[in-house]
Amino acid sequence: MENKNNIFHRIEFILLSATAALFLVFYLFLAFNNRFATDDYEFLQLFRNNGWLGSIVNSYHNHTFRWPAVIIFDLFFGVDLPFHNMHYMIFLYHLVTMLVFIFAVYNLITNVSKLVLQSLPSKKHRITFSLLFIASFYFATVQITDTWYWVIASCVHLQSCIFGILGLSIILKPKKKIIDYSLVILVMAVATGLSENFAIWLILLLTFLIIFIRVKARKQPGKLISLTLLKALFIGLITACISFNINISGSGLKTRMNIIKEETPVTGAALKETVSLPQSFDFSQLPKIIICNKNLAFLLLAASWFFFGRIMKRENLIQMRSSETAIMMKYMKAALPLTIFSIAVVLIPLFYVFKGAGPLRAWTPASLVIAAFFCMFFLITGLQNISGIIENGFRLLLLAGFAIVIAYFIRQANFATSYSKSFDDRCIYFEDLKASGNTKTIDVKGLPDSGMLPNGDITEDEHMHLNEDFRDILKLHFKVKSSDNYFKRYTGHTIVVY
Repeated sequence: MENKNNIFHRIEFILLSATAALFLVFYLFLAFNNRFATDDYEFLQLFRNNGWLGSIVNSYHNHTFRWPAVIIFDLFFGVDLPFHNMHYMIFLYHLVTMLVFIFAVYNLITNVSKLVLQSLPSKKHRITFSLLFIASFYFATVQITDTWYWVIASCVHLQSCIFGILGLSIILKPKKKIIDYSLVILVMAVATGLSENFAIWLILLLTFLIIFIRVKARKQPGKLISLTLLKALFIGLITACISFNINISGSGLKTRMNIIKEETPVTGAALKETVSLPQSFDFSQLPKIIICNKNLAFLLLAASWFFFGRIMKRENLIQMRSSETAIMMKYMKAALPLTIFSIAVVLIPLFYVFKGAGPLRAWTPASLVIAAFFCMFFLITGLQNISGIIENGFRLLLLAGFAIVIAYFIRQANFATSYSKSFDDRCIYFEDLKASGNTKTIDVKGLPDSGMLPNGDITEDEHMHLNEDFRDILKLHFKVKSSDNYFKRYTGHTIVVY
């Protein structure tokens, strides 16, 4: 019987590892086929015209107040490469992003384990479940296209989550050196400088953790509290507050707010129109967003954390007496209203500013909170004494999770390869026309559906800023347009919601 169980456990972990590896290959495959879109061209031009310091200062005062995003963008794309080779830098950006994300989650799991477990899970388990968490967060993301692949948008919304997790992992490190406190300052400054609603959420989280630790210490006077943990939390909180205030004090904020006011109706107006900002939320889409295929993928991948709980239980990494099980379930019940509150914290600033839910990419921190809640729920379920029937049910869910990633891979591969080839062929065609001395306006065929990737198509209006930015990046001496463009053919929107 024991040998049979060991075989089951080995098969489980092989399937878990295969799912994690498959998601990584899937993400990197799409990353390799990703291309610049919309505002990416503007930020490329900003760097080429103003250089490193100039692009940051110019952006801070005139365009946006998220200075760390401009630094990250310039770090990867401030290179002297022909435009048709820049997709290699896009792939490098995505590769580094994923590696840092894996390290951040791995580091968080490691340091939390040091605080609450008797011994650490193995490295292979920590790496595998780090990837499975990222995979569940990927499919939980409301707008994958913007958050993960639209380069300049990912510099804001995805990177803030990554740096936030990394900052928390350093704060929770049991033994800290001076370098660790320095890293807390650096990482928290970047995390809260990238996204305003994420900054508000992180500031409240750090405040809650400080209060929670102090209250627990008073209830258990004989138990020593970690002064290094409190110190790191206070340093992180102070840094986050300073960085957030630097952001909202930038004159770029005023410019952005003026644009929003012009395009967003006043609350309480007698005839309130639909919010006209691009990618703003339409409540009629809510059922479609809540009940969709990618949310099934999210739940299946989050359910894989059930096996992390089983591994901990089998290897006696955590002792679960009946009283401790009850306490853990009590914490999970408390986590539900806290999760709902966290989502509200993320969304309320958007409703206040946009008089609606704003760009869906700004919902990314809410997706992160939801993914964390469900992964922890399934982990705690795996720690319980459950029947063999339920365990077999989770094995079927694990198999279904692997299958759904394969299905997404096959479907998106067709979109991505067709799109990237058409984009590259278009650039070569324009370069050939430039070399021949063409000066006439060129109307090109629209790009195909790009699936989960943002679509870098131009429009039928040759004077639109997207067309002009694209022309300037390629240094063309003629105007370009596409009467049969992707946006008209498929969605009517700049970025597709998946």
